[in-house]
Amino acid sequence: MLENFGVGTTWTKWIKGCISFARFSVLINGSPSPEFYPQKGLRQDDVGFNVSHLQFADDTVILCEAKWFEILAIKRILRCFEIISGLRINFFKSVVCGVGVADVLVDEFAAKLNCLSKKLPLKYLGLPLGASHSRRLTWRSVVENFKKKLSG
Repeated sequence: MLENFGVGTTWTKWIKGCISFARFSVLINGSPSPEFYPQKGLRQDDVGFNVSHLQFADDTVILCEAKWFEILAIKRILRCFEIISGLRINFFKSVVCGVGVADVLVDEFAAKLNCLSKKLPLKYLGLPLGASHSRRLTWRSVVENFKKKLSG
């Protein structure tokens, strides 16, 4: 993919080396899993369970059905997290985004969770989420950000 976007072979090898030789461990219910080496990414239908959330550093994506009882459960869970941890969730940075859900309902869910509602595509961790990944235009801002960082 990098070579298709014109990234040089040296850079591609360096990035591949960083990814290939890194070892990971995942916290499962607070306990670290055995270390593993990354391989090909998770693909649709690779696993026999539903993914309910994804986390990267201090950033969390929560996935749920567009049903009131799930939204209320998420609100309770987030409140319990705040009470137990003593940390505060920044709802001004939080977003509700629906896929195949009426805009009015997404807006109501966002209001209940005291956060913003947005439509796809949007940016998550600097990458386009919900955009056509095969279009060059989708990746233009990502490539420009890399160019800015590399020029420094």
